[in-house]
Amino acid sequence: MTALLVRTLSVVAPLLVLVGLWIPGIRRTYVATPALSDAAVETARHVPDDAVLAELCGATGGDAALVPIADGLLDGRVAIPGFAPTVIGMPFDPRDLDRGLPPWRLFLAGLGSRRSCSRPTRSRETSTT
Repeated sequence: MTALLVRTLSVVAPLLVLVGLWIPGIRRTYVATPALSDAAVETARHVPDDAVLAELCGATGGDAALVPIADGLLDGRVAIPGFAPTVIGMPFDPRDLDRGLPPWRLFLAGLGSRRSCSRPTRSRETSTT
């Protein structure tokens, strides 16, 4: 009986110590997922509207000029004006950050340009129909 009690305590005691050490840290750093209503999500899809985005973007050559660049990115080919054409790994490959000249590596590490805009993207299927 005592051997069973000692064996049980030798397993349970370390588990209780681990739980006692981890629970306060988890409770302190846990962030609950906020609840978003469908109306809030729909509103976020339209704010700011396309006119404001177009004004912020300035003259980027229009969406027609961006579509071939985006299609190339989906295939792992990068042909951005101002940079030498190159091939990148899809999905993202950290080794791509070690190739090319420093301005290209900085651009790739920043994942965009100062003139790029955040707007809902169209999938390849919907953009070709």
